[in-house]
Amino acid sequence: MDDTTFGTIELNEKRYYVVPSVGYTNLASWANQKVSFGDYTRDSDDILSSKIWTQFVNGIGYDRIREGSDEGVCWYSNLWTRTPYQLTLNRRVDSVAAIRYPLGDLGSTFYAADADGVFPVDAETLAVGTALTNALAGPPVYKGVAFKGKQYIPLGTNGYAYHDGTTVTGSVVIDNVIRFMVWDSTVPRMMALCSDGKFYQTTDGTTWDLKIELNSSYTPRNLVHYVDRQENEAIYIVHSKGVVAWDPVSEFVIPTRLIFPAHPDNGRGAAMWRTGEDMYVSAGLGAYRYNLASIAPMGLDRNSGIPAEYRGHIVDMEPEHNALLALVKGSPAVTASSPVIMFDEGQNSESMDLDSTQARSLLAAYTGFGWHPVWESADADGEPNWVVVSEADNQYRLWWGYGVDADNRCYTQNLPRSFTNPKQLMEVGEGDFTETGYLDTGWFDANMQEFYKIADRVEVRLDYGSATEWVQVKYRKDFETGWTLLGTADATGRTTMYFGDALTPDGKTFSYGVSFQRIRFRLEFSRDASEESLSPLLDSFVLKFRKLPLETATYELMFPLEFDDCFGRGPLEVKQELDDMMSANQFVRMRLDSDPDSPSKRVSLSMVGGDDSTGDDYRGFRRVAVIEIPAEGHDGNE
Repeated sequence: MDDTTFGTIELNEKRYYVVPSVGYTNLASWANQKVSFGDYTRDSDDILSSKIWTQFVNGIGYDRIREGSDEGVCWYSNLWTRTPYQLTLNRRVDSVAAIRYPLGDLGSTFYAADADGVFPVDAETLAVGTALTNALAGPPVYKGVAFKGKQYIPLGTNGYAYHDGTTVTGSVVIDNVIRFMVWDSTVPRMMALCSDGKFYQTTDGTTWDLKIELNSSYTPRNLVHYVDRQENEAIYIVHSKGVVAWDPVSEFVIPTRLIFPAHPDNGRGAAMWRTGEDMYVSAGLGAYRYNLASIAPMGLDRNSGIPAEYRGHIVDMEPEHNALLALVKGSPAVTASSPVIMFDEGQNSESMDLDSTQARSLLAAYTGFGWHPVWESADADGEPNWVVVSEADNQYRLWWGYGVDADNRCYTQNLPRSFTNPKQLMEVGEGDFTETGYLDTGWFDANMQEFYKIADRVEVRLDYGSATEWVQVKYRKDFETGWTLLGTADATGRTTMYFGDALTPDGKTFSYGVSFQRIRFRLEFSRDASEESLSPLLDSFVLKFRKLPLETATYELMFPLEFDDCFGRGPLEVKQELDDMMSANQFVRMRLDSDPDSPSKRVSLSMVGGDDSTGDDYRGFRRVAVIEIPAEGHDGNE
């Protein structure tokens, strides 16, 4: 055999003669190169793939986004995320010092308390008035209830108190009071639930009739006004083990199917939302929706949950027209331990140290589609109490209390009376926005995390933006823990931000892009401190990228069998070896050069064909197709 006529290769350390010209095809291509995720009406490219974010109405709690099923969601945001195509700063939250316990309305006046006294508060100016005559016997344990011209305040072990807007009167006719509820039937009544399980009724506010007494193994938690299966009004008593209904007509207690597994925070929040529809009861950070026919989980613990810095449990639930509010008390994750607990990086994409530090508290709104944060405490030391919706002084406001002995205060947010969206509020000059906020999109991988993609650019379209109302875009990819600033959108219209911008040797700017398997974004909003009626207004946010397949190749080899000796084997042996490798249960090591130091490739034979001679003549040729199976570090080269 003339070695100058044919080349040689090695397959599994055996040498073969081949035609020197080897066919080669790079398979790194896609049959369908472009895809669009999200609102395709914001896609403006025929070549690059797109991920388009235009709305987040389905709320927070999605750390890893499954495209097609997890639309309109994000991991976490304290922006206004409830309106499609209108992502803005959230509504401003104000604080009122020295009072911690929001009590609610009596007539047209809102009242709040500190640990000792009751104060009227101007709901428009937020000015706190002079304390009413007489102090409280102790701090309130829940919001007040208006009944027959007076506001009744539960004081726990100190009984209760009531006032008429001028004078506070205490009472221990019944003690351990934790909840009041007014029952406006033919004869107006007020019900009282006590921490010892006793349930009372009064028609005059001073004399009480004991109606029932709960099992002493239950811890009473809440009263909810709802309906029974015949759609008659009923009162539901929430306790630590479940919910029972009390029929005020027949005065019977009726068990429900809301029976809780053991949990120390069962039933601390409970409310009926959207009158006559559903009752909601919390269990830790979770909650159940109950409509007499079915029970469904809908709490903040669904999907990926919420960031660890807001861990805790729901302490109160309160309805308003457009949302059900849940107030979350931050709580320690674990008791002190050694060594520090570590989570594997693969779980939440970054190492995370948890200690016994108290988490921050949170107020979140459930819209029927998802949860949307309203407020976060600035520290982790205070105690939140409960939420009140008020219409005092012709205002429409949320109130909730938070603080410690050294810094007690109520927080409040003004809700638009006309239920307008952010864009309309800005148009009429009635916007009332916080100064800063952010949104974390969660991880995006185009449903193909193990494949690399090239991020080309981001397109930010603002319906309003300026040098003082702007959006910064940051990103991180794969297992990075820090954020990289991509750019700032500070003008109305579309702002394009390219990945991997760098200077070429000749001093020109060239965008090389950035490779990623998965990527997430942080949108940081800001406004001028003096322009509370303005906010950046984001219509859409688009990522342009190109999918990259795993690199591989095919080779077509021609094995001439016009000889009797192939490195000690005859044509028949060569044919049999090729057939054996075709059906082998292992990969084949191939080197296209006889040099022992030449690189090898990990391959499989995908086709063996050719021509044979007749009779006892075994000569002929074989055409062999080989496909490469890349395995860096495991391909015999390192």
